[in-house]
Amino acid sequence: MGVSDLIRPLFHNYEPDSIDLDRDWKLVIETIMQGGEWEQIQWAARYHGMAKFEEVLRTDLEGKFT
Repeated sequence: MGVSDLIRPLFHNYEPDSIDLDRDWKLVIETIMQGGEWEQIQWAARYHGMAKFEEVLRTDLEGKFT
């Protein structure tokens, strides 16, 4: 499944149709968190669920993404 129109502008450094929202969930959430508007962040939380969203937040806070 490719990137939806709502978040497509955030993936200008990628080929949006090659991104699988389920397989690439960490990339999707990280990208939206870094440059997304509130509506896009809410979409990510709803689509991926709070557990995955929180996992990305915790991992980033612990400094595992540098």
